[in-house]
Amino acid sequence: MEEPSQPPNAHSALSFADVDEPYQPGAEEQAEYYDGLAGKPRLVARSSTHRWSMPPREFSWDWGHIGKRYAPIQECEQLVEQWTTVLALDVAAILKNCAWNFFVPIRIGMENEAPRQYPTVLLVGVARNTLDWDRGIAVALECYRRLQAAHIQEMHVEICELAHISQAASTDLEGCIDASAWCDVARQNTNQSVLPLLSGLGFPLAYDAEIHRQGTLGLYVQLSGDVTERTYGLTCRHVVVAGRSPLASYKASESDNPASRQVHVQADQPTFEWCLQQLRDRQQELDGWVAEKQRKETRWNDWYCLDPAFASRRPTEEDKEQLERLRAAAAYNKKVLAECSAVSNKSSRRVGSLAFLPTLRLSEQRLGFLTDWGLVAFDMDKFSHKPENKVVIDQSLRGHFLPRIKNNLLQLRLSDQDSPSEKRSKVAKRGSRTGLTMGTRSSIEAVVRHPDVGSESECLAWEMLIIPPQGQDRFSANGDSGAAVFDTEGIIVGMVTASTREPADDWRGVPGTRRTPTEHPGGNVLPQDAPADADLPRCPWGQDITFATPIEVILQDIERFTGLKPKLA
Repeated sequence: MEEPSQPPNAHSALSFADVDEPYQPGAEEQAEYYDGLAGKPRLVARSSTHRWSMPPREFSWDWGHIGKRYAPIQECEQLVEQWTTVLALDVAAILKNCAWNFFVPIRIGMENEAPRQYPTVLLVGVARNTLDWDRGIAVALECYRRLQAAHIQEMHVEICELAHISQAASTDLEGCIDASAWCDVARQNTNQSVLPLLSGLGFPLAYDAEIHRQGTLGLYVQLSGDVTERTYGLTCRHVVVAGRSPLASYKASESDNPASRQVHVQADQPTFEWCLQQLRDRQQELDGWVAEKQRKETRWNDWYCLDPAFASRRPTEEDKEQLERLRAAAAYNKKVLAECSAVSNKSSRRVGSLAFLPTLRLSEQRLGFLTDWGLVAFDMDKFSHKPENKVVIDQSLRGHFLPRIKNNLLQLRLSDQDSPSEKRSKVAKRGSRTGLTMGTRSSIEAVVRHPDVGSESECLAWEMLIIPPQGQDRFSANGDSGAAVFDTEGIIVGMVTASTREPADDWRGVPGTRRTPTEHPGGNVLPQDAPADADLPRCPWGQDITFATPIEVILQDIERFTGLKPKLA
C-alpha cells in the first residue's frame, strides 16, 4: 500500500487533500484555523475544499508555534483592477441578512512562508454567535460565485467571527526638554519616558471629567479665515464624543458657559503615573551608574595612585568623559522628573476644550468614507511655543525615512497631489498606546458595516487597511485612534480609526515572551493543562489589521462643517 504524500511544507496547516465540496469544520478547526491573528477569529465557513489539519505544536510553555499572518494586496496585482465598487456593493447585498462587521480581499498564510505565497481570500468578519455553518456556507458560496462571475478565479471566501474595534502640556515641563537629547544615548530615554506629556504629535488626549476613554492627538490644524487664529487638535470623533449619539453634532460658541464646556487633558492618570515611574526608574539607574564610576575614581585618588602596582586601575580619559555624561544625564533626568511631578494633578494638564464635532455620517465630498473626526481648541497658554506637526522618530527606525531628520524629529506635511493617499504603501504612525510603528497599506480598501450610525438604511463605509510588517504583531491598539498615518517622506495619508484587536482576558495559551520552560511555574506542563491561576506573563496578541480614513476625506468634511478651509498649523 502506498504511503500518503506529505505536503511540501511540513509546517503548513493545509493537508492538500481536497474534498469534493466545502465541509463543516469541527470545533478544533473553528478555534485554531486563524491561530496567530489578533481578535481570536473563529472560523464559521469557507468556500475552499482543502482539508485543514493542526500545524505541529511544541511541547512546553514557550517553544513557540507557527501561526498565520496577514499580507497586503499590492498595487501591481490584477485584483486591484478587478475589485470594483459595484462588486463590493454586490457582496454587501449578499451579506445583507448577516450581522457582518467588515469584508476585504487580503492575503493570509503561514508565517514561515513568504508573504507573496499567501493565498488571497475575501475575508468576512461577522459578530460572534450570529451565524451558523449552514447559513454561513450558503453565503460564502454565493459570494464565491459572484467573484467567479467577475472573473476572479483564485480567491476563495472565508467567513469568521472578527470585530471592527474603535481605538479609542505644561509650559515648564516642555521648556526644560532639550531637543538635542533625542540623539544623545544617555539622555534620550528621559525624553522617551516623558513623551506622552510633551506637545509633539501622538500625545494621549483624555477627558477632564471622569470618562475613562483616551485617544491620540493626530495633527495641529488651523482654519483659514478664523479671526481668533486658534490652533486645534485633530482626533477621531469617537475619542471626544463623550457618549453623544451618532446623530449629535456640536459647535462651540463664545456665548457658551465656560463651566459647561467639555474640557480635555493631556494623558489620563494611569498614563501620567506610568511616565512618572519611568522617570523614577531611570533616575535610580543613572544614579547607580554614576556611583559606580565615581567609586572607581575615588579609589584611584585615595589609594591606587600611591602604589605603582595598581597603575592599570587609573581612570582613562574615556572613563572621565563617560562619568561626566552620566552626571549630566542624571541631572537632566532629575530636572525633568521634578517638572513632571508638578503636574500630577489632572487639572494641571488641561489643554483645551471641544470645539467641533460633526454628525457621524458618510462624506458628501468622497462617497463611501465616514466622517469620524473632532477638533479640540487648544489653550496656547499651556504651550511654551507654537505647537508643530513634528513626530519623534525612534533611533532604531530612522533608516526607514527618506528626508534628513533633525534631532530625530520628522516634519509632517500634506501632499500637493490630488489623491495623496492612493499612491503610498509604506506608512507609519505615532500613537499614544503603541508609539511609533511601521506598516503597509493594502491597495484594496476594506468595506465596513456601521449599524449604529443612525441612518435609515445600512451604512457601509470604505476604510484604508494597514498591515504590520513581518515580525511585528500590531500597527495600532486601543488608545491610538486619531493618530496621523504618514509615509516615509512625512506626507500625511490618513488617520487611525479602528483595528481587529480585542482583549483576551480568558486566554490560556503559550506566553508571547521568549523564555525557557523552567522559568514558568508549570515547568513542562502544557498551557491548557495548567491550573487557572498559573502565572502567565502575557498573552500573544497575534497579528492585527488597522483601519484608517484618508486625510483628504477628513479635511474636506472639516471645511463643509465649519465653513472654513483647514490647514496645518
